[in-house]
Order: sequence, then structure tokens, then C-alpha cells
Amino acid sequence: MTFVLREAHSEDASAMAQVMVAAYQDHPIWKRMMHCVPVPEQIGFVEETLQQRFESSGTFSYTVIEDAYSGVVAWAGLTYPSQECILDKSAEQQAKIALPNGVDEMAAKDFFEALSPPLEKYGYNPKEHGGA
Repeated sequence: MTFVLREAHSEDASAMAQVMVAAYQDHPIWKRMMHCVPVPEQIGFVEETLQQRFESSGTFSYTVIEDAYSGVVAWAGLTYPSQECILDKSAEQQAKIALPNGVDEMAAKDFFEALSPPLEKYGYNPKEHGGA
């Protein structure tokens, strides 16, 4: 098996969304959050979110392609630590993403809050990276 790592593009968003939804299907909070949302709608929601990331500055995504399959089998999104990213995220958070119909909103809150501490731990810190 041979794998290739390459920069992702907006046309990869659908395949990336399929990989992400498949990976989350057994996550307890995801299951609680999306139990009334059909999988195709989950994929559409994630794809729309990824498309927004492709349009914003400061986030770079990479895909892992398996040669024999010729499809995306994994992906990662990276953000370079910078003061500009902090400002972009503030604006990004104000433009909330519309959740699909049927989402358990309390579970969604739990899901996204669970992601925040690890992301903040490795993000831009003005005291550590200058600029404060």
C-alpha cells in the first residue's frame, strides 16, 4: 500500500467530509448529536463547513490518498499560529454555521466545547509567541 500526502483543495471537500463522518459515527457525542440526521445530510453539513475553511485564510488542509484506491483516506487541517488567525477566528465564530435539521443542540454544544481545549492548547498564544 502506498500513500501520498498532498495539499487539499475545495474539490476534495466531499471526500474529506465522507472520511470525517465515517470516523465520527461511533463517537458517543456525535451519535447523540446526529441521531436524527441522515448520514447524507451529515456529510453535506461537514462538506459545507470544510468549504468555508477553504475560503478563509490561515487554514491549510492536507489529504492522504491511497494509491490503489485513488481516494482520500485521511486528512488534516492546520492553522499557523498568528495574531491574524485569532482575529479571523473571532469573525468566523460570529458567522455561525447552520446546523442541519434534527441536530441535538445540547449535544452539539458538548461536542464543539470538547474540541476547544485541545485546539486552544496548541494554538496562538500572544504571551508565548510575541505580540502581547
